[in-house]
Amino acid sequence: MSYSSSGGSGFASASSSYDLDSSTSLQESVTMGGGISKTMTSAGAGRNRMEQTISGSGETGSFSAESRVESVGAMSIGSSSLSSGGSGALSQSVSCLGDAQVQVQAQQGSSESLERAVVSAGYLSASQSVAAADEITSGQAVAGMGNYVGAVSEGQTGSAGSVQMASVLYGSMSAELGTTTAGCGVSSSQSTLIEGAAGSISSSSMSDSTHMTVAGDFLGTGSIEADLSTGSDAAVRGSISVDGAEWMSGSDMERVHQEGGGLAVHGLRALDDGVGTFGVAAESGSLGENVATLMQGGSDSSYALIGWRWNTRDPRIQLYLKNDDQLAGEGLTAAQAQAAIAAAANTWDDAVGQNLFADGTPVIISSSVNTDNPWDGVNVHAWKYLKDAPSALAYSRTRYGNPVVDGYYSVLESDVSYNTRYSWSTDGVNHIDVQTVALHELGHTIGLGDLYTLPESDPRRYDYDQVMNAYNDIQRTLGNGDRAGAVQLYGAPIPVAAYGGLYRMYGYGDHFYTTSYPEVQFANSIGYRYEGIAGYIYPSNQDGTIPLYRMYGYGDHFYTTSYPEVQFANSIGYRYEGIAGYIYPSNQDGTIPLYRMYGYGDHFYTTNYPEVQFANSIGYRYEGIAGYILPVG
Repeated sequence: MSYSSSGGSGFASASSSYDLDSSTSLQESVTMGGGISKTMTSAGAGRNRMEQTISGSGETGSFSAESRVESVGAMSIGSSSLSSGGSGALSQSVSCLGDAQVQVQAQQGSSESLERAVVSAGYLSASQSVAAADEITSGQAVAGMGNYVGAVSEGQTGSAGSVQMASVLYGSMSAELGTTTAGCGVSSSQSTLIEGAAGSISSSSMSDSTHMTVAGDFLGTGSIEADLSTGSDAAVRGSISVDGAEWMSGSDMERVHQEGGGLAVHGLRALDDGVGTFGVAAESGSLGENVATLMQGGSDSSYALIGWRWNTRDPRIQLYLKNDDQLAGEGLTAAQAQAAIAAAANTWDDAVGQNLFADGTPVIISSSVNTDNPWDGVNVHAWKYLKDAPSALAYSRTRYGNPVVDGYYSVLESDVSYNTRYSWSTDGVNHIDVQTVALHELGHTIGLGDLYTLPESDPRRYDYDQVMNAYNDIQRTLGNGDRAGAVQLYGAPIPVAAYGGLYRMYGYGDHFYTTSYPEVQFANSIGYRYEGIAGYIYPSNQDGTIPLYRMYGYGDHFYTTSYPEVQFANSIGYRYEGIAGYIYPSNQDGTIPLYRMYGYGDHFYTTNYPEVQFANSIGYRYEGIAGYILPVG
């Protein structure tokens, strides 16, 4: 259904589109005269889709606005709209039980605004409105509960924009969000309370030259509350609290806005059924220097990067331990806590090719330092009674800023606090282990992110061998992904004589290669002939090397650096036998090619090119260079 009206003041139109379940009733009324006024009510169940659009043009310009409701389940809707030559307004109140998405939006010139609310397997009550005149104003009040509830309010005019977002998994949300979009910029706000199994809140603002984002989340039964607002100066102001404790104050946000860079808090929460997590961060800067707050670590590595690192070569980070009555109250001596934190620091040090933490005494004991000031440039670990944060087990607070080097902000300071509400130990047996928690929190200090906050579809989220995942037991060593992430940031350790011979055997029409001399002896005992050392390869991963995978099937040993080739060989009957060693994928100083041949059901590898030519002359097919290895002699 569509309507139009024109007169001296301009032109206006309105239209509706309904796709309704047979159980749904709908009533619509229209009044015309100097504009178009329309109301609609509907109630029903099943699958329903409703759209309304209004538009107009006049002396002040043109506008368009629309509302949309898509629902599966019981629903009740009331809406109204008014459109005239130069302005229009549209509102709707929706109650849904089941799955639903409801939204209103408007556009006027280069300005636009959107309000959206979503529920999955739950209940949603939403009142939304949008009005377009000299500026666009939009807002919504949302109350919902279900498997998922989400709300967003966003606006844009030219290069300026703002986004307010909130979502909860298996819980409830009460939120008021709104945006005003005008030629001078965009302002927005949200007042939100979330309770559930996991939740997140964010507020972003952008001008033509600067940006700022404030965000918070939690995992594990808890709550998050935020009062946030943005203005045309691309600043976010307000506060965020998790489990009733304020983790990002208005003064913190203002200082981040004024100075640029960011301030981030990552922490563990003690729950009745295990350990949960939380994070709160603020980031501000020029658009050209922005870096991603979450960068992928690669499909074969379980790590996440969060956009900062120590950009000085061999930073030798000096840590401090606050020695006071709160530490003594844990039954820990300063020396015990110092040793546990130093061991965690040295574990990260040993994983990379730089000297991350201070030599000799990486942790200095002091009674004059504290973790309450993230702006003093001192990296402090301290035990504190967190009166307003009873569920917080421990947290790190990291400040970062310019210079940006290779896309990474520079860490300026990182503090770690341990909650004295809980019992700590250093014996590796009882209570909560200091070294394990310090190892995790120092991962944030050097630039690694949490895995448990990744999307549910990301397999890294479920790799619990990594210390950067959730705390579930004592873990004083790094997982392969932890180590790979640290190497990505700071480079690999320098190898120390870390190569061995690649022995070559032949028997039963099969060339066989191994770095294990006992395996050589066994193969020789069953009829394989030893043919010497083909070259030298690394038994463990070194900087710049890749795995040489080993397969066996149909009387043939097969070696490749291509994992898709491994998968294909496995699909046709080859058995995967692990990694033979590590070789270089391209030519390096002091390396030689390892040629690959195939013939008569046998894969043959050699560093001798005349041997390649001979094998080719008797029927072997040349298949290229498998990689590069170290020569004999």
